[in-house]
Amino acid sequence: MRRWQPGPSPAGPHLATFDFAAPGGPLKFDEDYLAAIPRRVLLIYGRDDTMVSPENSKYFFAHIPNADQHLIARCGHWTQIEQPAKFIALARCFFGGDL
Repeated sequence: MRRWQPGPSPAGPHLATFDFAAPGGPLKFDEDYLAAIPRRVLLIYGRDDTMVSPENSKYFFAHIPNADQHLIARCGHWTQIEQPAKFIALARCFFGGDL
């Protein structure tokens, strides 16, 4: 079985999307914008994601005041598909079991 190999992120940790063809380029969220988010935020990343580096989660976690961050081992970009039981457990916990 071939395992995902993490690669360098083609973009800085502040990029929220890798759609470089979008008008104006990729979306960027600066520190002030993220710091103003009043709600809890659940960040789930696959440790072996080669599309969006797990390093991105560190930026969001550092700047969103009410963020919960989880990095799933042996998982690439599609956390909900590659590790569904872990993803669902995290979501249930985050939402208080009321899914």
